[in-house]
Amino acid sequence: MNSKRLIYLAMIVATLSMGVLIGSIVSGGVRATGEQKPAVLVIPDPVSMSNSFSGIATQLEPAVVNIEVVMNAPEPVAPQAPQRGGGGGGGRRPGNGAVPDCGNQL
Repeated sequence: MNSKRLIYLAMIVATLSMGVLIGSIVSGGVRATGEQKPAVLVIPDPVSMSNSFSGIATQLEPAVVNIEVVMNAPEPVAPQAPQRGGGGGGGRRPGNGAVPDCGNQL
């Protein structure tokens, strides 16, 4: 069992190594230079951004539309009649569990 794990591990390491080797050959080699600097981000002025947004909103304001959705009501489902007969009394039936007082009318 351990020899199979070792073989699988060796195959995975070999495959990854070949991928790194092929990737560095295709990309023209691996090199890092200190000359690379990140691009400087320019943050726009918030006031001008707000003014331009207000202008666009004013131009698009008349473009508001009214969307009305009409759906047909689903067909009502007829209630099922309660099943009568024995059955062990294991089923639950709707109710609040209160027992009415019928007096001794037997």
